[in-house]
Amino acid sequence: MDLFAISNFIKGVVMKKSLILLVLMPFLSIIINAQTNCPPTLNDPTWPQNSEMYGYEPMPYDVWGWVFGKSRNINGRIEVKIDWNTLVNHNKYGLTNDEFKTMMYKAIMAQIVGGYNCNFVGTKHFVFFEETKCKVSKKCYLKVSKDSDVLCADIGWPGPNPSFFEYQTEKYLPIYGEEECGIQCCEINYIVECTQRTTGGGTYVHIVNKYKTPVPGAECSTSNSFDCLTGAPESCNSTCY
Repeated sequence: MDLFAISNFIKGVVMKKSLILLVLMPFLSIIINAQTNCPPTLNDPTWPQNSEMYGYEPMPYDVWGWVFGKSRNINGRIEVKIDWNTLVNHNKYGLTNDEFKTMMYKAIMAQIVGGYNCNFVGTKHFVFFEETKCKVSKKCYLKVSKDSDVLCADIGWPGPNPSFFEYQTEKYLPIYGEEECGIQCCEINYIVECTQRTTGGGTYVHIVNKYKTPVPGAECSTSNSFDCLTGAPESCNSTCY
């Protein structure tokens, strides 16, 4: 995106913020490459050298926010790497950063295919590369009597009732926690199509399917911890499935 396009995009935004963005732009490519090696191909020359600004602007000059990243097209597969540390959220209608981030995925895809009024035929495959935390489930066991059961539950109790873990004829009440055990590079896949609006005319990018897959070879590390009661190994997993 050139300086003229950026200038048009951020009209109506406080001039001080605009100047800060323009000053920082030459450094954004360095930031996105330095922060992570997810995906491992990020230093490949097929990726653009400089980052691009992706914005959410549902109406002209009604800028909700923006973020910087880069994309490339590999045999019809549109790969996208976003530096979410650069996210600017104007908190329209009280949107949190996580809520606004969810909206930005679709805005980014729309911008890459030419804007909110798309005109492509068939479907397109987008892949966003993101780091996900690997976690191992930790347990603390309370030993209970063999005949222990749920005594009662208040009316309206949504459940489920506490479940006991039986081991070597004894009953235990497990209490669960989590511990981080690494980072996994994850692919968030979107299959999208260009769909006609039912009212108002025009077209928009419609998400047909969404799924996650780990980047090939990017697995969570092997956990070296064991269940304190059974001695069974505890697995280290992420939400990239």
